[in-house]
Amino acid sequence: MALLTILFFLDKRLNLVKQDVQVLFLFLFIIVYGGVFYGFDSSFNAALYFKEVLTILLGGLMYFGTRYFLAKYGIQFFVRFSIYAYGFILFLGVIELLAIAGLLPMGIKEVLNMLLSGKHHERIQLATMEPSWGARTLIFSMLIYAFYGNKY
Repeated sequence: MALLTILFFLDKRLNLVKQDVQVLFLFLFIIVYGGVFYGFDSSFNAALYFKEVLTILLGGLMYFGTRYFLAKYGIQFFVRFSIYAYGFILFLGVIELLAIAGLLPMGIKEVLNMLLSGKHHERIQLATMEPSWGARTLIFSMLIYAFYGNKY
């Protein structure tokens, strides 16, 4: 996304619109407000503040990268790409369900979990570190895949 953000600002056809300026001012406000708030706090933790600033900056990179991607390729390409991503998530979910049911060796599930998230749980976790997020991802992925799968 960072490379797409760089391309966003280098592309002469894309201009900053009012919404982009508002987002930039929001990020600036959050960073300055956090700095002032932490400046008056007696237990100021500079490392924590810089982590928060880094998170805000990464969010800005994702915003402008996504905006550039959508402006360049359109929403249909994004939806088709999302369907393939959801298909991969559903594939992981089916493998994990089969392993939990005992139809596949549990070692396959463990290897996939360790490769994709670095942790292993006995429940469905997909590519996330937390099984509850894995279950939410699987549920919402199935709904989106079923809705868009027939349209594109």
